[in-house]
Amino acid sequence: MTSPGSLPRRDVLALLGVSFAAAACAPDRAVMPSDIPLPPLAISLERANQVAFLDPVTRDVIDRVGTAERPRDMHLSADGSELLVACASGRIDRIDLEDRAIRRSLALDFTPQSFVVRGDNLYVVDGDSSDLVAIDLEGNRPLWRTPVGESAEGLADSADGRHLFATAEADGAVHVVAAASGEPVRTTAIGAGPRRAVRAGDGRIWVSAGGGGAVYVIDPVTDRVDVVLPVTPEGVSPEDANPVGIAFSPDGTRALVALGRAGRVAAVDVRTLAVLRYIPVGERPWGVVVDQTGDFGYVANGRSNDLTVIDMNSLEAITAVPVGDGPHTVLFTG
Repeated sequence: MTSPGSLPRRDVLALLGVSFAAAACAPDRAVMPSDIPLPPLAISLERANQVAFLDPVTRDVIDRVGTAERPRDMHLSADGSELLVACASGRIDRIDLEDRAIRRSLALDFTPQSFVVRGDNLYVVDGDSSDLVAIDLEGNRPLWRTPVGESAEGLADSADGRHLFATAEADGAVHVVAAASGEPVRTTAIGAGPRRAVRAGDGRIWVSAGGGGAVYVIDPVTDRVDVVLPVTPEGVSPEDANPVGIAFSPDGTRALVALGRAGRVAAVDVRTLAVLRYIPVGERPWGVVVDQTGDFGYVANGRSNDLTVIDMNSLEAITAVPVGDGPHTVLFTG
């Protein structure tokens, strides 16, 4: 008898009881939600004063939690039990992920911008003074405060937790600070309008330059710019490209860069640092995340009030999900 391994695919399917026509018409797995269980997505809604929770399989909004005014940046607590939400009205709301309720909040006397959680410590950019502030989360007490340029906004930490990288939009620089003491380490010139800072899987820090239409890749050992990656679509000025949010696939081979005013996302090959494609999405894309399978990316569109789902294999937008007023940041809750 002929073994299935030596037969054409059509005949193998027949042996298995599958018609060729049925196999040919089967849905493309690349555009179907993953079979791997995934936690809900959280989307901060800046104008609705809410965090929406979305099921990544059904792509339905399954819950909404009211927050303080203008929720923006979000991160998980160190143990993953809470979602910390920075609200521009001067509060960090802490959503218990077991029952999706705010059990406690951290009151601030300033407008929080981006922040990083490391163990029991919270490092947050003060949007009023452009200082970087370290806070003991459990003791609810400040540890140190240090200036980080003008119009500070973005923040990332090094893989070993020793350094913090704060972007300062007005002075076109990234300020590197010692996490333990708040002492300045180095100031790295970037260019026009650095906005967000995100650590890649290889430890390098990617910084989006909103006014320069580029991403600057910083070596965490030297704290110097390694590479300047233009992310400006044809026919769009660097200012209008306005790169902001950055996210990486789980294997670290691809990145998505949200291009705010351009209404697109740049898909980047991390190994070659080449733009693979500019993907049209909604209006004013801001936050972006890739799921744990690497199959789908999600883009928060601040003006069209929806979440664009991107097939990471074909690099195409496959659907847009209405989520509420003013999507800003999007992340998985596990």
